[in-house]
Amino acid sequence: MLNTVLVVLIGLALGALVNWLANWLPQYRMNPASDSSSTSEETPEDSESASEEPTRANQQPVFRYVMVELVLAAVAVLLLSLQGLGLLFAIYLAYISLFVLIAVIDFEHRLVLNVVMIPAFGFAIVETLFTEPHSPSLVDQALRAFAGYGMAQVIVIAIFLGAGAYLSVVNASRSDPVRVIPFGAGDVTLATFCGFVVGFPDVVPMLVYMILIGGAIAVLFILYRLVILRNFRAHLVMPYGPAIVIAAAMMLIDWPPLPGLF
Repeated sequence: MLNTVLVVLIGLALGALVNWLANWLPQYRMNPASDSSSTSEETPEDSESASEEPTRANQQPVFRYVMVELVLAAVAVLLLSLQGLGLLFAIYLAYISLFVLIAVIDFEHRLVLNVVMIPAFGFAIVETLFTEPHSPSLVDQALRAFAGYGMAQVIVIAIFLGAGAYLSVVNASRSDPVRVIPFGAGDVTLATFCGFVVGFPDVVPMLVYMILIGGAIAVLFILYRLVILRNFRAHLVMPYGPAIVIAAAMMLIDWPPLPGLF
């Protein structure tokens, strides 16, 4: 019972930190050109969603504050039941806190920030090479991680190029070209990072789940714009970051169990 209370408090504290960082970091990104939009270049005139960003930023997102705190507290309790208190508990909770931060910023600003991803890669390299529990040697650990990175890179670059080709086809018959790429450079960076974290062969189901979860989120996004907001139009910016990090978190902690799929 005492351990449960302790990890709930840890989760709530991490939730407060994530909320603060999600408010603070987008204002101090390295520069608009160097950060990776999760769709394409930052061109607010090209996107209704982008034009709504100042409104979102100026509002007090109380619902988001509460949800982030509750999610991380619940994840902490889940990890306690799966791993117990220890090094893996701390590592997995750190990764999932990072995933939540990335997802929140991507959802609210349609950005995957370099100021987040560069330190994240550094942490992942150190953690993967020196604390990975599934491989018997440092060489094995490095091979698994970089194979996961490479496979994710190949697949998501193919998706990125496919999105660009789709845009070219669409714009061929339009007088007003669409400039927002559906799956952008920020998504590529994030997916390759997640591939490195989960390693090979876990990157394979991660990519499958990423596509399936992304499709489900896209359907919900379309329904939300159609039914609730009643202002849906084609080629709106949609954040894919949440789908990527959910898939990565599933493979990282091996939960929920999905027997027979992979």
